[in-house]
Amino acid sequence: MRALAAGEMVGIFPECRLTEDGDLHAFRPGVQQILAAHPLPPERVTLDGLRPAVLCLRGEPR
Repeated sequence: MRALAAGEMVGIFPECRLTEDGDLHAFRPGVQQILAAHPLPPERVTLDGLRPAVLCLRGEPR
């Protein structure tokens, strides 16, 4: 919260978890609380190509 108050860019993952299927899932309510306390314009970012890395961390074949 200090970083947001200082105007720094902070990465927030609104789903609060990695998705199993790569689809966008419901956002958790904490994101709305953070934005209500720190009304900053959101920047959309897509992290593409991470699924093989997640599977590797779980010990699954690529």
